Amino acid sequence: LNALNILASDFANDVDQNTQCIWHANDIDFPTEVVKDEKTGEEITRVVHPSSNDWIETTTTPDGKTPFVNPLYVQYDYSGMLNNYLSKRALILQKCNVPSRNDNSGGSTGSAMSDATGWTHAEVEATQQDQLKNDSKLDVVKIALVAMKLCKGFKTNSPLAKLKYSDVKPNIKRQKTYEMTTKINAFATAVSHGLDYKSMLNTINLFDDPQQVARDSEDTMQKFIDKTFGNTVEDIEVDETETKQGVDAPVPDRLEQDRSDQIENSPRLDKSRG
Repeated sequence: LNALNILASDFANDVDQNTQCIWHANDIDFPTEVVKDEKTGEEITRVVHPSSNDWIETTTTPDGKTPFVNPLYVQYDYSGMLNNYLSKRALILQKCNVPSRNDNSGGSTGSAMSDATGWTHAEVEATQQDQLKNDSKLDVVKIALVAMKLCKGFKTNSPLAKLKYSDVKPNIKRQKTYEMTTKINAFATAVSHGLDYKSMLNTINLFDDPQQVARDSEDTMQKFIDKTFGNTVEDIEVDETETKQGVDAPVPDRLEQDRSDQIENSPRLDKSRG
């Protein structure tokens, strides 16, 4: 970080010095003017130097001299300076597990882009930080349980007396809405294949309180489970109302359920072959 600050400071200072540079003039005859000295009152000849936003006109003299006006500056490798600055900054962000924010140019999947741009490493680092925070919170719980039992007003028959620190699960609030599409698809696929939806809510790590979401969704999830796994093949029957409305029940002896019905109604099929 110190090296990065020095690079940025040197670059800014160099740009400022070149903007406010000293001009070098060679073989230039500046115009003169006659003015009176304020103290003595005598007339003196003074060279008129250009000021800000003034033009300087030069010509090649007959004796072969070529006048010029150039700024005084040190030749600087700006491209190398910028590349050094950007590479050092990228290295710092990489060590800190900060993901890049480059746009996806196409040709790669979401998982590949997450790995390439550092989002996967950022998630791993965040998970490790969560574990450290959870351990610290559990240490606080251990101390609180010991202090609670040592308190004179604590009742020994209280349900809290049987509470252990392993029964407490810290809940670290952190935004976990990244890769939402992937998590929702994984949840839907797992539940539709028979996995427990409560366990999947904890697995996808999308909600701050998965247990509350499970309680709120218990009725709807149970209806989905009953609809998906409650009926077997033997239980499926043709609805009588659909049969009355013209929807015929499937006929096992027919190999093609639809084409034989359409021969008489279709103008493009050969009716003689029906």
